[in-house]
Amino acid sequence: MAWKERRWRSHLVAPFVWSGLCLTLLLGGHGPSILTFAGHRFSFWWTPAERATFALYAVSERRGEEAVDQDLVREAEQALQMVREQLVPTGFFGLSSFLPMDREKLVDSLVIAACAGARGLVLLEDMLVSSLPSLDSEKFAALATSIAKAQINYKVVWLMLQEAFTESCASGKYFSTHQLTEIAWAFALTGEGTSAMWSALQRGMASAGQLSDQERRVFGWACATAGQQGNAELQQLLGDEASGQADPSMSQRICTSLQRLADEGTVTSYTSEELPLRNLRPAEAYSSDQILVLAVPNVISDFDAEVLIGFADSGGLWRGSEKLEMEGSIGRRTSASAQLSHVRYLFAGPVMKIRSWVSSTLGVPDSHIEALQMVRYFKGQQYTRHVDWCPAGDPELWVSGQRVATVLLYLSTVPEDCGGETVFERLGVSVKPELGKAVIWSNVDRTGKPDPLTMHEAMPIECDEVVKYTMNVWVREQPQPDRSWLGWR
Repeated sequence: MAWKERRWRSHLVAPFVWSGLCLTLLLGGHGPSILTFAGHRFSFWWTPAERATFALYAVSERRGEEAVDQDLVREAEQALQMVREQLVPTGFFGLSSFLPMDREKLVDSLVIAACAGARGLVLLEDMLVSSLPSLDSEKFAALATSIAKAQINYKVVWLMLQEAFTESCASGKYFSTHQLTEIAWAFALTGEGTSAMWSALQRGMASAGQLSDQERRVFGWACATAGQQGNAELQQLLGDEASGQADPSMSQRICTSLQRLADEGTVTSYTSEELPLRNLRPAEAYSSDQILVLAVPNVISDFDAEVLIGFADSGGLWRGSEKLEMEGSIGRRTSASAQLSHVRYLFAGPVMKIRSWVSSTLGVPDSHIEALQMVRYFKGQQYTRHVDWCPAGDPELWVSGQRVATVLLYLSTVPEDCGGETVFERLGVSVKPELGKAVIWSNVDRTGKPDPLTMHEAMPIECDEVVKYTMNVWVREQPQPDRSWLGWR
């Protein structure tokens, strides 16, 4: 039965497969045996591609063991042969027949190829060799974004795509502004593409017509991410580079909201409870620079904090943070962070409550709020002096403008004498992490200029078995782009 007709079965099987993969990580050597049981138990529901994925994974897990299940090896070989003989002629990867609205199925197919390991990627390479020359512009753009979304970082595949694109441009093939934006997004996301390819993209865009605002923002982000800023041709195409100066109207809105909160001394929680609010700045210091740093206790409940931490733990979202260069300093983060950007988290209760509270408290639309970011600190971990606003030239400025405000939520309490404070050295403020507390400040002044006085640091955790959890809620001057049009997550 064709992939399209049997796709619903993969939805039934997927929880068992991915649960098995998670159990593999948790249970070490016992994981593959559980996968073997799950695979044989539910294999009659699987498409040949799914059987190939499972069998190849299971065989790879046993490679090097003295006693390898020969039946499993034969099953893997037979399943792979099915993929080659049965699915390829009917467009398993969709490279010869898929339509733009079938991209989700194409991504599913590519993910299966990636899961199948080296053999699957070699098969994908074979398919590209035979199919790329015949693809029209629309299908090529859809293929590039699908491979990027499937997180296939196989360099040979991207070299083939790059060569095919530059040859198409040289032969005069037309690409629309939308298609060129998709291709640029895919190459920037994966960090691929030579300067020659980016030049071809820019030339194609210059002759393709007028860009929409959405296309301009995403194409600008892609070029900046690829280090292609600063040339006259691109400036003529996109306008001036993002300077980092925020729109004064948005900056004034933020500063006015913070001043109102400070004057009122209270704020309503997402459970409709009145919470006390205070300015952490000494009165004399505040009177000289008008920078507010506000603190609100009990913004988030213990239960919701546990749920949020559970999302990151169970979803395997934690990623090691890298050194970030800031204006006038280098902020070094040794903690781990987790982005709650997937659709499964965007509509979770605690996430929606926090976003709604920040939106109503600061008087900004929800669309201006970035995906929530969680941060975890173990003993010795810290984030040295840094600012939250983006320096001029930062690719993210193209997407949604400057970060005009920060709401820092503490999801755990750090005991006394165990470090972990958030310190604004230039503002004379030090905040002790307490579960539920929120700290709020503006990253720009009323004119929209990024404020270096907001530089702060997360002090290292000093005690064993103490873990600090925080959540960053960043407000942008512009709405987040509609990422659904190219599957951007």
